[in-house]
Amino acid sequence: MPNDQDKAVESAVAAMAAGAPSDWVSLRAVFTPVKASATVDTESADEAVRLDISPEALQDIASHQRRAAEIGEPWHRLVIDFDRSGRLSVRAVPEDDPRLRRVTWVLLLVALLVLAAGAVYVLVTLA
Repeated sequence: MPNDQDKAVESAVAAMAAGAPSDWVSLRAVFTPVKASATVDTESADEAVRLDISPEALQDIASHQRRAAEIGEPWHRLVIDFDRSGRLSVRAVPEDDPRLRRVTWVLLLVALLVLAAGAVYVLVTLA
């Protein structure tokens, strides 16, 4: 029996598929807390076509994210792959993913180096 999270994803996928071109073959959607994007592969186009995500689909994904946080499984990124045959793949990248921590530390280090270089430049210029 599907749970609330499954229902939210299935509803979002149905809304996105309804807005896809009639010759769509596969759909990929990526959601983060600040950004959402979706593309579809079609029989007629050589490249993936950008798909507008309906407000209903965004609400469904927001509901999924809230529920995931409530049960202690918050995600930083949700990737949905769906094709015409009905095959659905949902992958959630958790907030505590070690790769995210590494990226955060690297960005913090770069920011500190830039600040230090700026401070040295100001001190040399004022001297």
